[in-house]
Amino acid sequence: MLPSQYYDTVGARRPGDGVRELIFAVLDDGIRSYLANAAQANSRQRQLFEEAQAWIEQRGDNGVFSFDTLCAAFDIDPEKLRRRVKTVGARRPHPGAPAACATRSGPPEGSTSDSRVGDSRNNGGES
Repeated sequence: MLPSQYYDTVGARRPGDGVRELIFAVLDDGIRSYLANAAQANSRQRQLFEEAQAWIEQRGDNGVFSFDTLCAAFDIDPEKLRRRVKTVGARRPHPGAPAACATRSGPPEGSTSDSRVGDSRNNGGES
């Protein structure tokens, strides 16, 4: 029995899944940091937003953990994901805004419940 047959049979994680999970976690954390801190007035949160924004907006594969490199690992179009993240971030209420201005909770429209924002495998190629 080949290792791949064994893993298929028992349904266990395959070798390399941990690396993909790490790569996805870094991408997910950067996007969440951008969204969570997009409209914050506190200086620390503003700094976190600006760092995430600079990371997302930097073009090219400038290192192992660059936004474009991580997107490429999942066959995600980085430009589409950038636009989507900016659109969702722009809908965030500003501090002190009335509750009626708050966005709905849950994953963005067109995404799946497993929080794979912009993953082309989960939403027909749209990000």
